[in-house]
Amino acid sequence: MPKNTIHVYACGGAGINRAISIELPINAAGFATPHTTLIDTSTSNLPKQLPSNFTQYMIPGVDGAGKNRGFAHNVSIAHLDKILIDNKQGDVNVVIFSMSGGSGSVIGPMLIKRLLERDCSVISLGIANLTSAVEANNTRSTLLTLSNVSSNVTGVPLVCGMYENTSMTPRSAVDAKIDNDLRAIAMLCSGENIALDKMDIYNWLHFNKITSVPSQLVELHIDVVTIENEPHYSPEYANVISTASVLHSQDLIEPALNQAYGCVGYLSPATLEASDSSKPSLHFILSNANLVSRLENYEAILKSFKEKEAATAAVKLIDVPVIIGADKDGFII
Repeated sequence: MPKNTIHVYACGGAGINRAISIELPINAAGFATPHTTLIDTSTSNLPKQLPSNFTQYMIPGVDGAGKNRGFAHNVSIAHLDKILIDNKQGDVNVVIFSMSGGSGSVIGPMLIKRLLERDCSVISLGIANLTSAVEANNTRSTLLTLSNVSSNVTGVPLVCGMYENTSMTPRSAVDAKIDNDLRAIAMLCSGENIALDKMDIYNWLHFNKITSVPSQLVELHIDVVTIENEPHYSPEYANVISTASVLHSQDLIEPALNQAYGCVGYLSPATLEASDSSKPSLHFILSNANLVSRLENYEAILKSFKEKEAATAAVKLIDVPVIIGADKDGFII
């Protein structure tokens, strides 16, 4: 079977930081051939030297967005088509971006919209940070944007893996999860798995074309299951819409989660020979179960920030009367 290509579009500082740290195998058995494009409004996150399979596109005339999504939208929107002309889409495309920053939270969704309009296979990975009112508002706005792009603008399902940097899940753990998930996606979409072709992946992502479930934003959950606990695989997922699985043995079956659509493939002998002794199986699950509660949580966090901001703004300032003798710069000697 021909090896597929995977194009990773890393948007904004958070997306770039993850992309340059992930070592996707270039010619390894069982992995799609990767290419990565770094996109930002600032060069501050760029490495001094790019690998041979990396390209970059910096929005000209600006130096960052300062978490201002409106500014990022205004300076970036005219460049999206050129970005895709200069950086050709892959068989599968992954867009990594921050949901809480300025540049990535705008460039990422705008790029996803254009890829969906071109009928591409797209998987997005969004990283949330909720440590300030601005970041909480950006995260909420980005989540609503993704949902709107899917349901009301393109009419195409939008698949997004969602990650949150919190005190309970520190940045290092989130980064490791994203890295592992991207490698898993590169294995799923390799084109070298037995019984799993490009159309299977397309239908898994475009579930509206083959089921009665309408287009909408859905979350991607990836489970990596090793040979030791494979028989006990029974995750508790609700509202599962579509699944794709890559198994290490043809004696195994895909998870039974009452999904509307499912496809399954098997690691090729060459991949099994090249992989480590754990020989993992991979399960990719699309669900809409947690999105409403996720949005409600973001709105509650934002409300709390706004209340604290209002209280801070109401604190009485030092009352300084007009003082005779102050100079023109306001200095009182």
